[in-house]
Amino acid sequence: MNFVHTIYPRITSSIAILNNVLLIILILFKSHPRVASVAIIFIFGYKCYVETHKMIESASQSASFNKLQSQLFYALLFQTLIPVVLMHIPASIGFIASFFNMSLEIFGDISFSTICLYPVLDPLPNFYIIKNYRDAIWKEIQVFKRRVLQCKGGATIETESEMHTIFPNLSHAAQN
Repeated sequence: MNFVHTIYPRITSSIAILNNVLLIILILFKSHPRVASVAIIFIFGYKCYVETHKMIESASQSASFNKLQSQLFYALLFQTLIPVVLMHIPASIGFIASFFNMSLEIFGDISFSTICLYPVLDPLPNFYIIKNYRDAIWKEIQVFKRRVLQCKGGATIETESEMHTIFPNLSHAAQN
C-alpha cells in the first residue's frame, strides 16, 4: 500500500509531462504550414533581391531601365509583405492564442477583416511605387477633376454623344 502512494504521484507527473510534450509536438506540427509559407516568402524574396541587383549591376541598360527594375522590385517586395501582414500574422496570433486557451472572438474578427482587405490592398503598391503608374493615375485624376469643374460651371450634358466627348475613356470602357 505504501508503494502505491509513492508511485502514484510519479505516474501522474509523468503523464502530465507526456501530455505537455505531445501538445508541444502537435502545436509545432499544426503551425508548420504557416512557418513554411512565411519561410518560402522570405527565402525567395531574398533570392529575388540578390538576382535583381546582380542584373541591374551587370546589365548595360539605360538608367531608366535600371530605375524601372528597382521600382518593380520594391513593388514586388510590398506585394509580398501585404499577405504576410494581413493574412499570416493575424491568423497565426489567433492560432497560437488558442493553444494557450486565450481564444477570443476578436482574433477571428480581425483575421476575417484583414483577409477581406487583402485583394483590395494588394495592387496598391504598384500604383504608388511604379512611377509610370503613379503619373498616369495622377494625370487621370487631374483630367477628371477638370471635367467635373467644367460640368459644375454651368455646362450640362444633354446627349450621349456629348457625354462621350467629355468622358472619352468611359465610352472606350463601355465598348469593352
